[in-house]
Amino acid sequence: MAYSNRGNAHRLLGQYERSLRDLDRALDINPDDPFAYNNRGLTFADIGQFERAIEDYDRALGLDPNYAFAFSNRGNAFASLGEFEQALNDFSEAVRLDPGYAVALNNRGTVLEAQGRYNLAIEDYSRALDLSPAYTSAYVNRGNTYSRLGDYERAIDDYDRALAIQDDLLEAYYGRGNTLVYIGNYWRAIEDFDRALQINPEFAQAYADRGHAYYELGDYETSIADLNSAISRDPNGFIAFHDRGNAHCQLG
Repeated sequence: MAYSNRGNAHRLLGQYERSLRDLDRALDINPDDPFAYNNRGLTFADIGQFERAIEDYDRALGLDPNYAFAFSNRGNAFASLGEFEQALNDFSEAVRLDPGYAVALNNRGTVLEAQGRYNLAIEDYSRALDLSPAYTSAYVNRGNTYSRLGDYERAIDDYDRALAIQDDLLEAYYGRGNTLVYIGNYWRAIEDFDRALQINPEFAQAYADRGHAYYELGDYETSIADLNSAISRDPNGFIAFHDRGNAHCQLG
Protein backbone atom coordinates (compact mmCIF):
# COMPACT_ATOMS: atom_id res chain seq x y z
CA MET A 1 0.00 0.00 0.00
CA ALA A 2 2.85 2.40 0.77
CA TYR A 3 4.34 2.04 -2.74
CA SER A 4 0.89 2.47 -4.29
CA ASN A 5 0.17 5.61 -2.28
CA ARG A 6 3.57 7.09 -3.05
CA GLY A 7 3.14 6.22 -6.72
CA ASN A 8 -0.14 8.09 -6.78
CA ALA A 9 1.49 11.07 -5.05
CA HIS A 10 4.23 11.13 -7.67
CA ARG A 11 1.52 11.12 -10.37
CA LEU A 12 -0.22 14.10 -8.84
CA LEU A 13 3.13 15.95 -8.89
CA GLY A 14 3.64 15.08 -12.56
CA GLN A 15 6.52 12.71 -11.75
CA TYR A 16 5.28 9.93 -13.99
CA GLU A 17 8.39 7.75 -14.24
CA ARG A 18 8.67 7.65 -10.45
CA SER A 19 4.97 6.94 -10.23
CA LEU A 20 5.21 3.96 -12.57
CA ARG A 21 8.26 2.58 -10.74
CA ASP A 22 6.46 2.69 -7.39
CA LEU A 23 3.27 1.18 -8.78
CA ASP A 24 5.20 -1.59 -10.52
CA ARG A 25 6.87 -2.32 -7.20
CA ALA A 26 3.50 -2.34 -5.41
CA LEU A 27 2.21 -4.90 -7.90
CA ASP A 28 5.35 -7.02 -7.59
CA ILE A 29 4.63 -7.24 -3.87
CA ASN A 30 0.88 -7.78 -4.25
CA PRO A 31 -0.28 -8.66 -7.79
CA ASP A 32 -3.89 -8.83 -6.55
CA ASP A 33 -4.17 -5.17 -5.53
CA PRO A 34 -6.95 -3.47 -7.56
CA PHE A 35 -6.04 -0.09 -6.04
CA ALA A 36 -2.50 -0.26 -7.47
CA TYR A 37 -3.77 -1.29 -10.92
CA ASN A 38 -6.22 1.60 -10.88
CA ASN A 39 -3.52 4.07 -9.87
CA ARG A 40 -1.14 2.81 -12.54
CA GLY A 41 -3.97 3.16 -15.05
CA LEU A 42 -4.36 6.78 -14.01
CA THR A 43 -0.66 7.37 -14.58
CA PHE A 44 -0.78 5.78 -18.03
CA ALA A 45 -3.81 7.94 -18.84
CA ASP A 46 -2.02 11.09 -17.72
CA ILE A 47 0.79 10.42 -20.20
CA GLY A 48 -1.64 9.62 -23.00
CA GLN A 49 -1.21 5.85 -23.02
CA PHE A 50 -4.92 5.13 -22.88
CA GLU A 51 -4.79 1.54 -24.15
CA ARG A 52 -2.37 0.59 -21.38
CA ALA A 53 -4.54 2.47 -18.90
CA ILE A 54 -7.56 0.42 -19.98
CA GLU A 55 -5.58 -2.79 -19.51
CA ASP A 56 -4.87 -1.81 -15.91
CA TYR A 57 -8.46 -0.78 -15.23
CA ASP A 58 -9.54 -4.15 -16.65
CA ARG A 59 -7.24 -5.87 -14.17
CA ALA A 60 -8.53 -3.75 -11.30
CA LEU A 61 -12.13 -4.61 -12.21
CA GLY A 62 -11.28 -8.27 -12.62
CA LEU A 63 -10.15 -8.22 -9.00
CA ASP A 64 -12.97 -5.98 -7.74
CA PRO A 65 -16.06 -5.88 -10.02
CA ASN A 66 -17.70 -3.29 -7.73
CA TYR A 67 -14.89 -0.72 -8.03
CA ALA A 68 -16.88 2.31 -9.19
CA PHE A 69 -13.82 4.54 -9.41
CA ALA A 70 -12.11 2.15 -11.84
CA PHE A 71 -15.25 2.03 -14.03
CA SER A 72 -15.29 5.83 -14.16
CA ASN A 73 -11.58 6.02 -14.92
CA ARG A 74 -11.89 3.43 -17.67
CA GLY A 75 -14.79 5.45 -19.06
CA ASN A 76 -12.51 8.49 -19.25
CA ALA A 77 -9.90 6.47 -21.13
CA PHE A 78 -12.47 5.14 -23.60
CA ALA A 79 -13.79 8.68 -24.12
CA SER A 80 -10.26 9.93 -24.83
CA LEU A 81 -10.01 7.27 -27.55
CA GLY A 82 -13.38 8.28 -29.01
CA GLU A 83 -14.99 5.01 -27.89
CA PHE A 84 -18.09 6.79 -26.66
CA GLU A 85 -20.49 3.88 -26.24
CA GLN A 86 -17.99 1.95 -24.12
CA ALA A 87 -17.36 5.12 -22.13
CA LEU A 88 -21.10 5.58 -21.52
CA ASN A 89 -21.41 1.96 -20.38
CA ASP A 90 -18.60 2.43 -17.87
CA PHE A 91 -19.90 5.72 -16.50
CA SER A 92 -23.39 4.24 -16.17
CA GLU A 93 -22.00 1.25 -14.27
CA ALA A 94 -20.07 3.58 -11.98
CA VAL A 95 -23.27 5.50 -11.23
CA ARG A 96 -25.21 2.26 -10.69
CA LEU A 97 -22.62 1.12 -8.15
CA ASP A 98 -22.44 4.56 -6.52
CA PRO A 99 -25.54 6.70 -7.19
CA GLY A 100 -23.89 9.63 -5.43
CA TYR A 101 -20.88 9.68 -7.77
CA ALA A 102 -21.08 13.23 -9.12
CA VAL A 103 -17.85 12.98 -11.12
CA ALA A 104 -19.11 9.98 -13.10
CA LEU A 105 -22.35 11.82 -13.85
CA ASN A 106 -20.44 14.89 -15.03
CA ASN A 107 -18.15 12.79 -17.19
CA ARG A 108 -21.06 10.88 -18.70
CA GLY A 109 -22.56 14.26 -19.50
CA THR A 110 -19.46 15.27 -21.46
CA VAL A 111 -19.75 12.14 -23.62
CA LEU A 112 -23.45 12.72 -24.22
CA GLU A 113 -22.65 16.32 -25.18
CA ALA A 114 -19.96 15.12 -27.61
CA GLN A 115 -22.61 12.90 -29.21
CA GLY A 116 -24.99 15.83 -29.59
CA ARG A 117 -27.39 14.45 -26.96
CA TYR A 118 -27.61 17.80 -25.24
CA ASN A 119 -30.74 17.39 -23.15
CA LEU A 120 -29.46 14.14 -21.64
CA ALA A 121 -26.11 15.81 -20.97
CA ILE A 122 -27.86 18.65 -19.12
CA GLU A 123 -29.74 16.09 -17.02
CA ASP A 124 -26.44 14.51 -15.96
CA TYR A 125 -24.79 17.83 -15.18
CA SER A 126 -27.82 18.87 -13.16
CA ARG A 127 -27.80 15.60 -11.21
CA ALA A 128 -24.09 16.10 -10.51
CA LEU A 129 -24.80 19.61 -9.22
CA ASP A 130 -27.64 18.37 -7.03
CA LEU A 131 -25.10 16.04 -5.41
CA SER A 132 -22.23 18.53 -5.36
CA PRO A 133 -23.46 22.16 -5.54
CA ALA A 134 -19.91 23.58 -5.69
CA TYR A 135 -18.85 21.42 -8.64
CA THR A 136 -17.48 24.09 -10.98
CA SER A 137 -16.74 21.74 -13.90
CA ALA A 138 -20.38 20.68 -14.01
CA TYR A 139 -21.50 24.32 -14.10
CA VAL A 140 -19.08 25.08 -16.95
CA ASN A 141 -20.08 21.96 -18.87
CA ARG A 142 -23.76 22.68 -18.45
CA GLY A 143 -23.13 26.28 -19.49
CA ASN A 144 -21.37 25.08 -22.63
CA THR A 145 -24.31 22.83 -23.45
CA TYR A 146 -26.89 25.56 -22.89
CA SER A 147 -24.81 27.80 -25.16
CA ARG A 148 -24.81 25.13 -27.88
CA LEU A 149 -28.59 25.02 -27.61
CA GLY A 150 -28.84 28.80 -27.94
CA ASP A 151 -30.07 29.21 -24.35
CA TYR A 152 -27.56 31.98 -23.69
CA GLU A 153 -29.15 33.37 -20.54
CA ARG A 154 -28.91 30.02 -18.75
CA ALA A 155 -25.40 29.52 -20.09
CA ILE A 156 -24.20 32.84 -18.69
CA ASP A 157 -25.88 32.09 -15.38
CA ASP A 158 -23.95 28.81 -15.11
CA TYR A 159 -20.63 30.47 -15.94
CA ASP A 160 -21.42 33.16 -13.35
CA ARG A 161 -22.10 30.48 -10.74
CA ALA A 162 -18.85 28.71 -11.51
CA LEU A 163 -16.89 31.96 -11.20
CA ALA A 164 -18.61 32.85 -7.93
CA ILE A 165 -17.13 29.62 -6.55
CA GLN A 166 -13.71 29.91 -8.23
CA ASP A 167 -12.75 33.27 -9.69
CA ASP A 168 -9.73 32.06 -11.66
CA LEU A 169 -11.52 29.42 -13.72
CA LEU A 170 -10.23 29.79 -17.27
CA GLU A 171 -12.91 27.58 -18.85
CA ALA A 172 -15.70 29.70 -17.36
CA TYR A 173 -14.26 32.99 -18.60
CA TYR A 174 -13.67 31.52 -22.04
CA GLY A 175 -17.12 29.93 -22.28
CA ARG A 176 -18.85 33.08 -21.08
CA GLY A 177 -16.80 35.16 -23.49
CA ASN A 178 -17.94 33.07 -26.44
CA THR A 179 -21.54 33.20 -25.32
CA LEU A 180 -21.33 36.98 -25.04
CA VAL A 181 -20.03 37.08 -28.62
CA TYR A 182 -23.07 35.10 -29.74
CA ILE A 183 -25.40 37.74 -28.29
CA GLY A 184 -23.34 40.65 -29.67
CA ASN A 185 -21.96 41.89 -26.35
CA TYR A 186 -18.44 42.21 -27.71
CA TRP A 187 -16.88 44.47 -25.09
CA ARG A 188 -17.91 42.20 -22.23
CA ALA A 189 -16.68 39.24 -24.26
CA ILE A 190 -13.30 40.93 -24.67
CA GLU A 191 -13.10 41.43 -20.91
CA ASP A 192 -13.64 37.71 -20.40
CA PHE A 193 -11.06 36.77 -23.03
CA ASP A 194 -8.64 39.21 -21.35
CA ARG A 195 -9.15 37.39 -18.06
CA ALA A 196 -8.71 33.99 -19.69
CA LEU A 197 -5.43 35.15 -21.23
CA GLN A 198 -4.20 36.48 -17.90
CA ILE A 199 -4.67 32.98 -16.54
CA ASN A 200 -3.10 31.28 -19.58
CA PRO A 201 -1.17 33.63 -21.90
CA GLU A 202 -0.59 30.77 -24.38
CA PHE A 203 -4.30 30.04 -24.97
CA ALA A 204 -4.41 30.34 -28.76
CA GLN A 205 -8.18 30.04 -29.14
CA ALA A 206 -8.80 32.89 -26.71
CA TYR A 207 -6.62 35.16 -28.87
CA ALA A 208 -8.54 34.02 -31.94
CA ASP A 209 -11.93 34.65 -30.38
CA ARG A 210 -10.90 38.01 -28.94
CA GLY A 211 -9.61 38.89 -32.40
CA HIS A 212 -13.02 38.00 -33.81
CA ALA A 213 -14.73 40.23 -31.24
CA TYR A 214 -12.49 43.16 -32.19
CA TYR A 215 -13.28 42.46 -35.84
CA GLU A 216 -17.01 42.71 -35.11
CA LEU A 217 -16.35 46.07 -33.41
CA GLY A 218 -14.53 47.33 -36.50
CA ASP A 219 -11.12 47.48 -34.78
CA TYR A 220 -9.33 45.60 -37.55
CA GLU A 221 -5.77 46.37 -36.53
CA THR A 222 -6.27 45.04 -33.00
CA SER A 223 -8.12 42.09 -34.48
CA ILE A 224 -5.15 41.27 -36.72
CA ALA A 225 -2.73 41.54 -33.79
CA ASP A 226 -4.77 39.04 -31.80
CA LEU A 227 -5.17 36.71 -34.77
CA ASN A 228 -1.40 36.84 -35.34
CA SER A 229 -0.93 35.80 -31.71
CA ALA A 230 -3.39 32.93 -32.20
CA ILE A 231 -1.71 31.71 -35.38
CA SER A 232 1.79 31.87 -33.87
CA ARG A 233 0.59 29.56 -31.08
CA ASP A 234 -1.57 27.31 -33.26
CA PRO A 235 -0.58 27.34 -36.94
CA ASN A 236 -3.38 24.86 -37.68
CA GLY A 237 -6.17 27.23 -36.66
CA PHE A 238 -7.98 27.63 -39.98
CA ILE A 239 -10.60 30.05 -38.64
CA ALA A 240 -7.93 32.44 -37.37
CA PHE A 241 -6.38 32.58 -40.86
CA HIS A 242 -9.83 33.15 -42.36
CA ASP A 243 -10.67 35.95 -39.94
CA ARG A 244 -7.27 37.57 -40.42
CA GLY A 245 -7.79 37.58 -44.16
CA ASN A 246 -11.14 39.30 -43.72
CA ALA A 247 -9.61 41.91 -41.44
CA HIS A 248 -6.85 42.67 -43.96
CA CYS A 249 -9.52 43.08 -46.65
CA GLN A 250 -11.35 45.59 -44.49
CA LEU A 251 -8.15 47.61 -44.11
CA GLY A 252 -7.61 47.47 -47.86
